[in-house]
Order: sequence, then C-alpha cells, then structure tokens
Amino acid sequence: MRHDPRLSEFFPKCDATDYEIATSGTALKLRHLWEQLDSLRAVLEAQAALPLREAILQYVEAVSGQLGKRLGALLARTGLSGTDPVTGAEAGKMLCVTQQRISQIVRQLHRRTDLARPPAGIWMPQIAAAESDGWRVEFSVRGIEAIRSLSRSQ
Repeated sequence: MRHDPRLSEFFPKCDATDYEIATSGTALKLRHLWEQLDSLRAVLEAQAALPLREAILQYVEAVSGQLGKRLGALLARTGLSGTDPVTGAEAGKMLCVTQQRISQIVRQLHRRTDLARPPAGIWMPQIAAAESDGWRVEFSVRGIEAIRSLSRSQ
C-alpha cells in the first residue's frame, strides 16, 4: 500500500510512495496527482488543523477500518489514546470479546500500519508540534511512546 490511507484517494494505485510519484512518477501518474492537487491541499490543511488526539483517531480509523467502540478499544489497548494502555482483558470487556480476539485486532492494526507507513514516516504535524511543545497536552509517558512509534519509520 505505502500510501497514507487518509490520502489514498488522491494518488494513483501503484506501489510507489506518494513522494516517489510526486518527484519521479510517470506522466500519467503525475497528471492524476496534478488534477487532484487542489482537493489534496484542502484535505491536508484540514488535517493539519486537527487537535493531536483527533488526528491520531482519524489515522488509526483509516488504517484499521475500525469505528466506534471497536476503535476506542483499539486506541485504549495500544496507548494511542494518549493514556497508558489498558490490558487485553480490559479492552476485551469493552467489546465483550476475549483477550485473544483483542490481541488479533491489535496485531492486524500493527500489520496495516507497517504496510501503510511511508519510508519517511507518516505525515502528522501535530506530533512535531507536541514534541516542540514538550508534550504539554495531557498524555502519559507510555501514550507518548505509542504515538511516537506510530509516526516513525521502521
């Protein structure tokens, strides 16, 4: 996949990263990108204006395909909500599923995140702003670590 799932509708379907298409793509791929530029710019500006928690929620939703309670349980279990991760049993209780099922859902999120993460990491200016601000927003140490690991390239 290698495309940020929040932006995939703007890029042609191929194995190249968004950056590779923009800098050295074929004429057809570049034309597709050029035609989408104004819409892409509007989406990027809207995403950049989101608070950090909302930006993470939208990203994890796009990657995982989870919504509502399932998304909340996934964020809570992984620490991506900004708080210390809950146990598998606690997350399972949220959804009335087993701890094993929660583990499967979390593994699926990690696989999808790894597939979607561009080589240079995901674009989320809110994380850079939080870093420069010293994480003044109320996040736990483990929550900050989870958020940092989400954005970093592996």
